[in-house]
Amino acid sequence: MGSGDLDGLTIVEIIFALVIVGAIFLFIARRILRLALKLALGMAIVSALVITAGFGWWRGWFETSTKNRPPATTNKRAAPANRPSR
Repeated sequence: MGSGDLDGLTIVEIIFALVIVGAIFLFIARRILRLALKLALGMAIVSALVITAGFGWWRGWFETSTKNRPPATTNKRAAPANRPSR
């Protein structure tokens, strides 16, 4: 056997090793990509909720102010529904 056969075998081994390493890389990369996509989707939802809550707080959506409520009735005789039946 000459050096030509050894070179051919070495090239085949290198190509075989590269195919195996490439397949393992693609398998791991696919799993990492799936995980990254799930994390990106989750972070997008959380970010949207935080931004919406911040905007709502800025606009006053969460305030419990009494200026929009009608005043409480203090005179019981003014309300006809509160009169006792005779």
